[in-house]
Amino acid sequence: MKQLSTVTKPRGVDRVKQADQFIQCFHNKESEELIKKWNIQLEPKCLQIQSSKIKPGNIMMGNNTSINIETGNLDRDTQTAMLRGVGLENWGILYSDRDSRQAEDFMNCLRESIEYCKFQCKAPRTFVLHSNRIEDWIKQIDLIVQQSQGPQKVTLLLLILNGPKKNAPLYTDIKRYLINDCPIASQVILSSTLNQPKGKVKTICNKLLVQICAKVGGTPWGVSELPFTDQPTMICGMDVYHSTGKAKKSMLSFVSTEDEFFSKYMTQSIEMETGVEFSFSLCPVLVKSLQSFCGDRNGPLPSRIIIFRDGVSNSQAKTVIETEVAQFRQAIEQVKTEKNSDKPIKLIVLSVNKKVGAKFYAGERNLDNPPQGTLIDTEISNGKDDYYLISQRTTQGTVQPTHYHVLVNDLFDEPNILKKLQALSYKLCYMYYNFSGAIKIPAPIQYAHVCSNFIGDRFDPRKPQSLIKPNPILNQRRSLFFI
Repeated sequence: MKQLSTVTKPRGVDRVKQADQFIQCFHNKESEELIKKWNIQLEPKCLQIQSSKIKPGNIMMGNNTSINIETGNLDRDTQTAMLRGVGLENWGILYSDRDSRQAEDFMNCLRESIEYCKFQCKAPRTFVLHSNRIEDWIKQIDLIVQQSQGPQKVTLLLLILNGPKKNAPLYTDIKRYLINDCPIASQVILSSTLNQPKGKVKTICNKLLVQICAKVGGTPWGVSELPFTDQPTMICGMDVYHSTGKAKKSMLSFVSTEDEFFSKYMTQSIEMETGVEFSFSLCPVLVKSLQSFCGDRNGPLPSRIIIFRDGVSNSQAKTVIETEVAQFRQAIEQVKTEKNSDKPIKLIVLSVNKKVGAKFYAGERNLDNPPQGTLIDTEISNGKDDYYLISQRTTQGTVQPTHYHVLVNDLFDEPNILKKLQALSYKLCYMYYNFSGAIKIPAPIQYAHVCSNFIGDRFDPRKPQSLIKPNPILNQRRSLFFI
């Protein structure tokens, strides 16, 4: 496999050499005549361009702890008090009697992690089930709820299940029940995952606490110097799930932030026809997001709405503007009328494309992947409304950039607006709470992607009861229930 990866994942210097050799193949009499006939121009060498680097800032943790992103070890350094915790008051751990040994060892490790990470937490109640029937697990959950005087009194249920990853027999049914019928944040871990040395289980527990914090409405960490925090701003992400299965349907998920750290989200999903990429139901979706942003206390409307839209090619940009953007503007006007507000709300919509053919290499002779935060916004972009950004770290092969295209910009006259959008795009890549580093796309899009896949994978249109719906109660808790 290692020898195979040298071919499938060549280094930058090797890929550039291959490209140069390919270009030379066109420099013969027959090829040059054909190229001239078709009015095609080929540079003799790979294009050399200038780039810049965006500073990521610091990761902000609890107790005023600040971690330098460029010099710190984020995996290790983020294992500390979280930025905004939500204490686990009434929570439980459920597991099968056949997993008793793994469960006891796991709970010991979890207890150590809770103490090490200074996680606000009371001791959990434990429940051992002597059955693998879904009916018995649901019956036990109902009993816990009754004893706690309702699902809203239970903060979280942590379940240890049997089975392979992503295909545990009880996983889908329990998750659906705990979202649709009995809205309680839940965290699942497989018993097979716990059959590892204590050191690895301890690492798993530390990462588990981050997910738990996000699922119960907390903020594991933030990023310093975020742009657009000077005024109320709502950041949105949207993505569409498509399945090749005949009985499957497409599923659109839309997430929107509700806090100054851009870390707490309201989640919505829309069922669509198979293969459809554009929705005509976005007006009520954005209306609900804006109403939720204002909250029960009737807070202010956002001054800006920034929407990151995934899965749209440059050729589809016109369709997005004509169909989706018109609905966004309609929603804004509708909510302003409802709130009797004449306050302007500026809209920015960015298309984010991670499937691009462009490849970039840094250096003079020993070409390598560009560093994280590399920005290309000259020569191959128009410099006004599109740019390439490399946010993730790649240790093998050639890093693939992400292409951003600003489709709508009501703040075009604001100084350095494109630079602010570029910085925001990069910093949001560090805000995905399933990974301690930067991912390839901004967190709002990744959350929408994970949510649409989580729902779409488990929905069978022939069985309407199989649909998982983002629950209003979980949304009130700002729970990232799907991660």
